Amino acid sequence: MSRRGRSSAPKFHKWDRRNPDYWANVGAISEAPRARRGRGRPERIILRVTAKCNGGCDTCAALPWRERDPGYEMSMGHVRRFLRISEGSGYRWSVVLSGGEPLLWRHIRDAVTALHASPSVEFIRMFSNGGPYVDRRRDEMDQYLQLVDRIGIPNYGWNVDAAAEMKRRLGSRVSFLPHLRPKFYARPDRPIMEALPEVCSCRALVLDGDVLSRCPGVRTISAQCGWDFERAGDANVGILFPETVAAVRRPHDRGFAAKFCTICPGNRSARPFLEFKVPKRTSDAE
Repeated sequence: MSRRGRSSAPKFHKWDRRNPDYWANVGAISEAPRARRGRGRPERIILRVTAKCNGGCDTCAALPWRERDPGYEMSMGHVRRFLRISEGSGYRWSVVLSGGEPLLWRHIRDAVTALHASPSVEFIRMFSNGGPYVDRRRDEMDQYLQLVDRIGIPNYGWNVDAAAEMKRRLGSRVSFLPHLRPKFYARPDRPIMEALPEVCSCRALVLDGDVLSRCPGVRTISAQCGWDFERAGDANVGILFPETVAAVRRPHDRGFAAKFCTICPGNRSARPFLEFKVPKRTSDAE
């Protein structure tokens, strides 16, 4: 006991994992009313759904983590948990389906249907190369792709015919991304300290299974450099709730930027130092 008659035991903030009541606080806020609904713009979050891809491009921004975890796939359990907690906490999302190639995700039909039905999801966007669309039963795929608000297709050169077929069948919801050209910035193989302060081109949250991280490059760069993804990138493992999102959403600090942004092609300040080249597919090289 202290001189004032109070316990000298350390006190922790309610969202500090060392707080004995931490999980009780998490449960309470996940069941809170939807206080945020209808206020402001929805948060943007990328759901990384699969490591599978039919492209095999050597400039792929996700290549290191896809090679390290080639069997990765978001389960429907992950999707349902994300939606349940989001609906309970009142969060509103603009969801981006990414990968890998989302059209190769075995849960895409059920997941898109669930996302479309959720009151927490206001917009669904998907990035695809379009390749699997021409290789599978398009009539069946059209049924759930009609629930996707926008399908963005980069111009890789080899996917032009597939993209044109998707555009013909799905209309205005398919767009060729104007800011992406047949050339792409190659990943740097070393930190570029001259790229600080960073100018980030995408600060969207990313959900890999149950792991929430602050930017799309964290998992890729961790895999590229052999770092522990969950420790290196300010990632949160487990439950998703407003205070976690707020903490991860804070602007990049200098320590994070020095470690990640200096080796990321998504940092516009790094691009003058990077090669700008046409991607080559693994199948083409062979």
